[in-house]
Amino acid sequence: MCDAWWQVDLGASAAISSIVIWNRTDCCSSRLANYWVFVSDTPFGPTDTPGVLAGRAGTWSSFQTASPNPATTLTVGVQGRYVRVQLGGTDYLSLAEVLVFGTGGAPPPTELALGKAATQSSTLPGYPTAVAASAVDGNTNGSFSDGSVTATNQENEPWWQVDLGASVAVGSVAIWNRTDPCCLIRLNDYWVFVSDTPTTLQSRPGTFSFHQTNGYPFPSTTIPVGAQGRYVRVQLFEVNYLSLAEVQVFGQ
Repeated sequence: MCDAWWQVDLGASAAISSIVIWNRTDCCSSRLANYWVFVSDTPFGPTDTPGVLAGRAGTWSSFQTASPNPATTLTVGVQGRYVRVQLGGTDYLSLAEVLVFGTGGAPPPTELALGKAATQSSTLPGYPTAVAASAVDGNTNGSFSDGSVTATNQENEPWWQVDLGASVAVGSVAIWNRTDPCCLIRLNDYWVFVSDTPTTLQSRPGTFSFHQTNGYPFPSTTIPVGAQGRYVRVQLFEVNYLSLAEVQVFGQ
């Protein structure tokens, strides 16, 4: 793919002194050439290109033209929470390890949605475990017959939502899909919203929104958020059933 990227959220802004990048060492080490490393306190967007980030205010950048063999160390010396490695062209991106050294940071993010009050637009009748609470019970098992997967009726733009109980800093949202072969592709065109207002809509002021159209989670996907909110919603963008194995909300 073009400008493929990998990134890490450190959980809080930290004074980063250096970054060590360990390359793949088999057939393909030459793929990691002509790549960028970015550090910022502002989240990187999924469609941000190196051209955009290299000129963005407050973002540290370094362009590397030699492949690490097996590793290379970059001296950084800036403050940041997010670190991204991104190719400057079309290729596969493979990394053995990325080490970020510095001071500050934060303890691991807390899972905020576990056991919280969840609702959904409807519940498939005849299946007691298809209720909204099944997506915040701590069980990521995606097999519907095992009794920990939600399901709505087939309807237009069905949704699932959790109330975190208070407004919090949401760092990321992990969405675990139903894994039965019949039905995992249903979750392939959906929105994720974060807001302090219960009903969340795209383009509404104060609402974080992310539209996922590139494939379905298998079994899960993690979406970087970096926004404040109390309510997290997952909503389909079409007529279908909505099923979720688990929704994990990480923050402080």
